[in-house]
Amino acid sequence: MRIVHAVTSLDPSYGGPTAVVMGLAIARAATGPTSVVGCEAQDGDGGLMRANLDRLGSVGVQARLLRDPGLRGYGGARLDDAVRDAGVLHLHGTWDPLLLTLARSARALSVPYVVCPHGTLAPKFLSQKSLKKRIAMHLGVRAMLEHAAFLHVLNERERDDVALLGLAPPLEIVGNGIDLRDCAALPARGALRERLGIGDAPMVLFLSRLHPAKGLDLLVPAFKHAVARVPRAQLVIAGPDYGAQAATERLVADLGLGGSVHLTGPLFGASKWQALVDADAFVLPSRYEGFSMAVLEAMACGLPTVITTTCHFPEAARAGAALETACSADELAAALCTLLADLPAARAMGQRAAALVRERYTWTEVSRHLESLYARACRRSKA
Repeated sequence: MRIVHAVTSLDPSYGGPTAVVMGLAIARAATGPTSVVGCEAQDGDGGLMRANLDRLGSVGVQARLLRDPGLRGYGGARLDDAVRDAGVLHLHGTWDPLLLTLARSARALSVPYVVCPHGTLAPKFLSQKSLKKRIAMHLGVRAMLEHAAFLHVLNERERDDVALLGLAPPLEIVGNGIDLRDCAALPARGALRERLGIGDAPMVLFLSRLHPAKGLDLLVPAFKHAVARVPRAQLVIAGPDYGAQAATERLVADLGLGGSVHLTGPLFGASKWQALVDADAFVLPSRYEGFSMAVLEAMACGLPTVITTTCHFPEAARAGAALETACSADELAAALCTLLADLPAARAMGQRAAALVRERYTWTEVSRHLESLYARACRRSKA
């Protein structure tokens, strides 16, 4: 049966859902026909999107790229041809009109579909622009969710959050993974360090969207304390600006960290892997994560990692593969100091992290789990 994954955009700057769709589609292509549907971002990097499309094509994944923004309106075309031959349609996201339109088409064609909210139904998220979200729920979002074969949630916390909405479909927890082939031929260490002029100094990497929810307002003061303990330490902040860059730059200047903190802008593809290779530790102080792809990639590269409890990845801390803290600058500072003050112990943690990802968090394993859920959904739809 054909699995069709739908996402807002295949532009990598759209973050986690795009990376998830890429990983799932490529892994699933090894066992059966697979397609991807998405809209091209008007302000995205066409070259990066083209690289994603080429990669999908190289493994036989059919990609349908929608360029007409009219297709995304609530009253736009139903896109029946995008889902007609699907055994299961897997929607990634909640609020995009494209996904609502595809869900309506799937219902009209009796095609079972799955919705993965990717954390967008958390109470904190729903409280932002709450009136618009209530209207969207009334106009189709709730119907899309109610008629799903199941709702694909990424962790136990997201399951509990979605359960508060009282929706009928079952909630299935399936986390994210990575493609180990991405880590098989990493670049030599040093290129980013040389570009930034930081030599062999201990380097901490933050790599994610620069968004207020990502906790940069906690990280920068925490790093100020870490530098007092390890004066040569350097912090590299990499990612596209989603509203927090200016405030972060001001905070860096106010705390006198201009010589120790480097904002590189977004890093994708080879540049992303170079940053991971050059780092000595990784940090994500997010106030909410579904299942961070950046954390998995950092761990796969053997990086010791500091995460907040609201990253919802306690398995990493239990395996001794990461340090988990509250959303607190003081706790983040203590964790960073622990890693930076004893790099041999930090490297041992990174080795445990890489082993954990290899054993439990690959797209092959995730795809296998989803395959059984898809089959069950199809059986229920025919009953």
